[in-house]
Amino acid sequence: MAISKKRATEIVEAFIAGYAKCNPEFQGTAVIGVRETAVGWLVARQSEEYKINPVVENAIIGCNPYLVDPEDGSIYEIPGEAIESEEWEGLYLEQIKGIPSPDPLANSVKEALGKEGKRTAIGLIRKSGNNFSLAEAISYVESVEGNGFPPAELAQRARSSKLRHPKIEKISGPIQLDAEPE
Repeated sequence: MAISKKRATEIVEAFIAGYAKCNPEFQGTAVIGVRETAVGWLVARQSEEYKINPVVENAIIGCNPYLVDPEDGSIYEIPGEAIESEEWEGLYLEQIKGIPSPDPLANSVKEALGKEGKRTAIGLIRKSGNNFSLAEAISYVESVEGNGFPPAELAQRARSSKLRHPKIEKISGPIQLDAEPE
């Protein structure tokens, strides 16, 4: 990663300090942890009191973590619901980087084809809640059976019908990357 853990921490601390000047409710917020993920540095923040004494009484409710982009230092707020569902990395890649999430039905169809047959796989598609017609379900299953992938337009429908989490928002950046401070 181009941005180090130390630099990611400094970026978020600087953002918090600047934001707190204009937003008094943000004063007393501190970085309490940083961990590397596949998509960047996940930075947890909480009250300064919680950092010293981590009990629920000292916690700020709704204090969502930030993600620092490892390439340009941009900061993104990750919604709490996304973190709890463990789907936040896929949402980040899809919403921010433009990388589509995998089709949620393809693996289930492959498994059904292998264990229970074509008829069960077609039923799985029809019951998926994506309003596939019988002809579309057959096309989907036959394509997965033939080349391992569903037709692109049907895969897109399967992805877009999936329950979506709140939007991941860019809140700062990119930063100047001339050199990391010592």
